[in-house]
Amino acid sequence: MINQGFIQAIADDPDNDVHRLVYADWLEDNGEPERAEHIRLECEMFSLMDEGDVPYIWECPRFYQLSDRAMALARKHSKKWFSPLLDDLMCGMKTRRGFPYSISMTSFDFVQHAVQLFEQEPTIESVEITNEIDRSMSKLAACPALALIRDLEFTDTLIRLSQLRALAKSPYLGSLRRLVFSSGDLRNGPDKAQALVDARSLTNLEQLSLRFQMLRDKGAIALLSAPRFATLKSLDLSVNELTDESMIALADADHLQLTSLDVRHNRIGAKGLNALAHASHLRRLEKLAINGMAIGEDGAAQLAEASFLSNLRELSIADCGLTDEALSILCRSEMPTLHRLIAGQNAIGEKVSDAWSSNGSWTQLRSLDLEEARFEVDADLNSVSIPSLRELRLFRCHFDSNSRSVLLHGELLRSVRTFILQASDVTDEDVEVLSQNPAISNVVYLSLEGNEITDRGAMALANSPHLDQLQFLKMLGNDVRKKGKRAMKDRFGSRVSM
Repeated sequence: MINQGFIQAIADDPDNDVHRLVYADWLEDNGEPERAEHIRLECEMFSLMDEGDVPYIWECPRFYQLSDRAMALARKHSKKWFSPLLDDLMCGMKTRRGFPYSISMTSFDFVQHAVQLFEQEPTIESVEITNEIDRSMSKLAACPALALIRDLEFTDTLIRLSQLRALAKSPYLGSLRRLVFSSGDLRNGPDKAQALVDARSLTNLEQLSLRFQMLRDKGAIALLSAPRFATLKSLDLSVNELTDESMIALADADHLQLTSLDVRHNRIGAKGLNALAHASHLRRLEKLAINGMAIGEDGAAQLAEASFLSNLRELSIADCGLTDEALSILCRSEMPTLHRLIAGQNAIGEKVSDAWSSNGSWTQLRSLDLEEARFEVDADLNSVSIPSLRELRLFRCHFDSNSRSVLLHGELLRSVRTFILQASDVTDEDVEVLSQNPAISNVVYLSLEGNEITDRGAMALANSPHLDQLQFLKMLGNDVRKKGKRAMKDRFGSRVSM
């Protein structure tokens, strides 16, 4: 049973759950208790997410209980609850808060069927275009259904300049809040940027991703200086051959009030970081990614003085060629709201260890990602403790024998729930040290894939007195034979994968 009045009220006010929950009550009163339950389940699930991100199981087990029940209901009833067009077009539909939210389809199918589909499912907000568009962009741009969506993404779609210009001329872009281009033909980058600047109906955009479009400074500066993008909150300009000039232009663009900035893998140095650090209008930044920039100690020092550090929730500085000294400058900075630090492919030694031990401001740090980090011989991790830490990711890390043993024996793991130590030459001796460390007693997810562990290490895990909380153990890519597998199966059952 469908009440179009309720459905339209939900579509007209999509951010308000009141309409959804009132409709759920109506459905229950009219003989549809499972449909009502599905709506309530997904509304509660969404309330438990952090800006759309799914929580970890250790962080919010209730989310996964709700999800399991919601998926079971959807599998049983989705053909009855939702438009048959979704199945006919193989849209890969996903629901959110009880109703169809996102679909994936070709540009041809969108042009042919979107108007009819959105009449039947007006709650759809997000569309992913998944094919090479060729000459159909002008038809896509002329489709009135574009005016009904808030999120448009072109995935693995080679967008050429002529196509982007056609899209930019569409009169139906005013409802878009998020626009993503994930690949391009690597030509005419600056002209593509200018086409977006000239898009008259693109007036309410909040998130723009132009990754790998080769905009270069000319294109980036055109975008950053355009008043029409004053509504932007999130901007991704990664892999665009940008230099310090673009960052200076961003620092001058005080009409922008960004909360998320991604400029990974560009050619930005200390001068550009200095401009960012002193841009007062960027003080609201919550996420910053500058991976792959050779910023050195000067850049680290500039970043350490940034006004936005006190507001950052996520900082990504992997592969910045930072020495132990340079990284320690940042690790001594006060970042009281930092939730996640991604700092792999840099050096970690005595000075970083000391900075972690002494920085009392990191009271909110929950995730530390050190993929391919180089742990130096003097890295003293034995006494490092970050009480708020819940996730530690170590993938393809370079340890000397002492630093790895000290880490596995130390206190850094005390509060960790997810511990990933993959492809890092972990031996049986290392696993024995880890298995006897009382600090691992809170670990729920442990991945030791791709190491050098044999039956001896497997037996140590199986006999550990500190792994009672473990729910997931990943052991693929090790040399564990029958005896070790049997021991781990006896201890962990279906929780272990080998």
